[in-house]
Amino acid sequence: MLHQTYLIALLALANAAPPPDLAPVTDKTFNDVVIKPHKGQAVLVSFWASYCIPCLGELPKLIEMKKDMQKKGGDVVLINVDAPGHNDQIKKILAQKGIAAFPSYQVSNEDPQPFIDLIDKKWMGEVPFAVVYGKDGTQKQTLSGEQKPETLQAALVAALQ
Repeated sequence: MLHQTYLIALLALANAAPPPDLAPVTDKTFNDVVIKPHKGQAVLVSFWASYCIPCLGELPKLIEMKKDMQKKGGDVVLINVDAPGHNDQIKKILAQKGIAAFPSYQVSNEDPQPFIDLIDKKWMGEVPFAVVYGKDGTQKQTLSGEQKPETLQAALVAALQ
């Protein structure tokens, strides 16, 4: 019986989605790592945290939007703002939300303020927080707090123009 239980556990692990990528990003690397690879695309960058209930509710909707927007020349990027050292917890949440197939980032600044200031000097660090960048990489719009999926998509579509 023990062997059968062990075999079932191994099969479950083999069929589980791989852990998601969780690349570090800092105020010094943000433009090179997140913005420059999207040159020619409009991109919505969503900042979220594992302790933020509205953020967790938005994640599946953002992934659906990502799939749709990639066909239209846009993209959605997820950046986690939990304190460094919580990678396992973040990866678990991403896998539970079915986001294992999409690269995600985690702010790895010890002091988050330089990163916050780089993104938007008016941003106080609250999440969820989204920034829409145009095809040329310039910031077009910020959205603070929980948003309806239609609002986020409309902001990204507007940046495609």
